[in-house]
Amino acid sequence: MNEEVGVPKNIEKAGEKLYHVILTELKKTSVDEINTKTTLDLDFNTNLVIGNKDNKQLTITDVNLQVDFSELNHDKVVLLSAGYNPRPEIDKERWLLINDNDPKELFVRLSFGYPDSDFHNTEFSDIINYYETNSLQIISSLTHELKHAYDFYVKPHETLKDFSHYMGITKANRYGIQTVNEFLHLLYLATKTEIIVKPSEMYSRMTLTGINKENFLEFLLNDETYLEFKKMREYTLDYLVNGIRKESNGAFSAKRALQGVYVSMSQHELDTASGFATDFFEDMYYQISQAKSKGHEFLEKYQEELVKYQNDPIKYFQQQIKNLNKVGDYMIRKIGKLYSIASEETKNGDVIRKIYYKANPQTK
Repeated sequence: MNEEVGVPKNIEKAGEKLYHVILTELKKTSVDEINTKTTLDLDFNTNLVIGNKDNKQLTITDVNLQVDFSELNHDKVVLLSAGYNPRPEIDKERWLLINDNDPKELFVRLSFGYPDSDFHNTEFSDIINYYETNSLQIISSLTHELKHAYDFYVKPHETLKDFSHYMGITKANRYGIQTVNEFLHLLYLATKTEIIVKPSEMYSRMTLTGINKENFLEFLLNDETYLEFKKMREYTLDYLVNGIRKESNGAFSAKRALQGVYVSMSQHELDTASGFATDFFEDMYYQISQAKSKGHEFLEKYQEELVKYQNDPIKYFQQQIKNLNKVGDYMIRKIGKLYSIASEETKNGDVIRKIYYKANPQTK
């Protein structure tokens, strides 16, 4: 049942264990005051077992943790991001990125933001204090990254186009427009890489906060992941366009802004694909002789796909939003199934049906 819902066995326990092992390692460091040059590169051993032998069981014994820090115009420490770092190689016959990491090794990163000196001189003890007092957030983030590691272990490849699209979204220029930033965040959440880790992340929060079948509905409807997918399902082009117009105060048209975002996304996608599809010698030989390698041919066709909507970016965003709506609806149904692995049966009836009808009153 865990695998059917999308939550490998023991992953929430592995996330909690990793949290405590990292805390122990952080407390061993001899860092004092934090600045933008402060980085940690920690290697340590542990024993994290995810999944079961009937399906796929991943055992992680070696962890490389990278920790970095960024100064913010902010008055407190925050966790900016967590990341899993696979080391893929390209298969140019199938245009797949193959993860050939030793499955026993985990490469993970934590990025913290800290207040600039106008607010506070941050010491490493402040980072430790934040880490300890925000355990729920950090454990669920680590569980999220462990699910990425598990997914790459079960299916150690993804298409170059999917990966390039993922990078195009994350690197695209936001032009300082919050509406665009929120939209690209939803596109990021809707990628294949991200949607498959969300049930595990939520299940981690469920177990840490003692959520059972009795209080599952209340938990779900207030959880950040549910709210993000609800917004995704209800997102409209009008919301995006009107938000840009309001923020720009008439300084530029929404179409012009979206064209800029589209060009930026496309360029980053092509740059990412290019980094894998060709190498220095292929590029040099092409410039000398104009003889195209298989990689250059792939990139030409990919570029044709990417520039398809350069004169009509609105149509591109219409299609992206249509996909957002589908993914949001699918994922609301998916995370609702977490009810089936929550503890303690109750006599409250079919909670899944209640969730669906509450989110879809028109179908009642």
